[in-house]
Amino acid sequence: MNWGKTHCELILRLAKGIGPITAQKLILGEAKLINQPPDPRRVISLDNSNLQQIEGLTPKGANNIRTAIDNVLQSDLLSQELELIEKHNAHLVSLWDDNYPQLLRSIDDAPRILWVKGNLHLQDANALGIVGSRKCTIYGREQAGRFAGQLADHNFTIVSGGALGIDTAAHTATINRHGRTIAVLGSGLAKAYPKQNWPLFKSICQLEQDASSTAGGAVISELPMNTAPRPELFPARNRIISGLSLATLIIEAATKSGAMRTASHAILQGRDLLALPGRVDSRVSTGTNTLIRDGLAQLITTPADVLDTVAEQTHLYTAIEEQTQQITDINIATNSNINPDGIASETDSNPSKTASPSAPTSVSTISPLIPTSTTPSSPLSSNTFSTTSQTSPLATPQDSSTINRPNSHPTNQRSDHPANSSLTHPSAAPYHSAIGSQTTSSLDRRKIDSNHEDQEQSSGNTVNQKLLIHKNAIKNQDDTTTNDELDQSDANITPSEIIMSVLDTEENARNFDELIRLTDLPTHTLKSELVVLEIKSLIARRNGLYFKRSRGTRR
Repeated sequence: MNWGKTHCELILRLAKGIGPITAQKLILGEAKLINQPPDPRRVISLDNSNLQQIEGLTPKGANNIRTAIDNVLQSDLLSQELELIEKHNAHLVSLWDDNYPQLLRSIDDAPRILWVKGNLHLQDANALGIVGSRKCTIYGREQAGRFAGQLADHNFTIVSGGALGIDTAAHTATINRHGRTIAVLGSGLAKAYPKQNWPLFKSICQLEQDASSTAGGAVISELPMNTAPRPELFPARNRIISGLSLATLIIEAATKSGAMRTASHAILQGRDLLALPGRVDSRVSTGTNTLIRDGLAQLITTPADVLDTVAEQTHLYTAIEEQTQQITDINIATNSNINPDGIASETDSNPSKTASPSAPTSVSTISPLIPTSTTPSSPLSSNTFSTTSQTSPLATPQDSSTINRPNSHPTNQRSDHPANSSLTHPSAAPYHSAIGSQTTSSLDRRKIDSNHEDQEQSSGNTVNQKLLIHKNAIKNQDDTTTNDELDQSDANITPSEIIMSVLDTEENARNFDELIRLTDLPTHTLKSELVVLEIKSLIARRNGLYFKRSRGTRR
């Protein structure tokens, strides 16, 4: 049978032992093997001998994968799943579809396929995540409703996890203000959890179908329809909440909680992290207060603060898509043997999917599937297969005149954007010189100007002195070494290596300000758009935002 790409992604997802990571390795490995664009339709038809040729697959592993795929094709698993999707008025959205959320597409571990009840609209690109404790206080519930309601008035889509407490307050307030909201579940749509929120989930979907109402949204999951809720499934869905959002607001969260996991994902995804301060003697506010104290989250007290922060993010993504378009045009012109138009025109026939009429035509859906380690000359390069994109749909919301709009440059360069491959893709250099050197994140604005490199090296800065010594050592070994070669040697030093070489040990990183001083480095030494992200990652680990989930731990 001729399955579409989305159906083939579903087959791989239903196959036992094939998770999203394995599926991606199979698709990319097969494409690299035959020097063709990635296509899941070819993967499900590979025999054992062909599977064994994929890099990293052993004969036993190839046999297990072939057996798992055959079990799905020869059993009723696929037909039963499609029947459940139709029964619950849901549909599938995969990475190959134009209406797959662009913000979510840009993260490294984006789900390859989503089960959606309701609809995902173009407006949902202007989204804010609101998460917090299940066992929240009255204060937390009131503030969640206040922020969600007022931001919904400014055309923001509110994203949360559909759980009790803060999540419920955010979803409910958005619906009451006739706004859009997206609930990301940690279970299948047919086993929605918690049961207490079934009426809420139903109202979101019903309002979405009501043409006379502006309220609505979607209930989504990356899990098959009949997947029951289990504790180990919820941490993974937190990355989707932050991935769908321009910024994530934490309202009441204990130190070790699901909301803090979402905060960690937001940091690593390069998204703005916001936190509402809580009572110093409240257990459910220890996490949010710690984020603010350590400089990991921006203190927020009013919805106007959120608008100011997110407005800068929308400017950033507009600039990113414009620069991506410029690089795409160059690469398409220099790779005449590739036919990106043929790739872009390839569509799926998906009877279980209701396509959104407002789906944007943006960066090629193939781009985020390509590993950043691929060289530009490779036919699997993300830049090679990028197709034309339009101006970013992320329009700045119309807020009241009392809210001052920042007139700053784009902020918080995302290291995981498909076009952002400066560490391994030399062809992306124009992109970074145009955007990356302007600013870092709106949380830690530290402007780095490579034109001042000579002044910085003579200013007595400890970091620059060490790098200068490094350059001199290379120069002494070979007098013929050029400045370009020296710059290349600096580029090979990772931000983490530079940070640790200067601080000697992580214990010397006493506070965030001490690490921020490292952003005075020249742009060619540390990629300015990655500095804050690397620093935040180190501090996130130092402050224990990554932890082992113990059984029974609740947000």
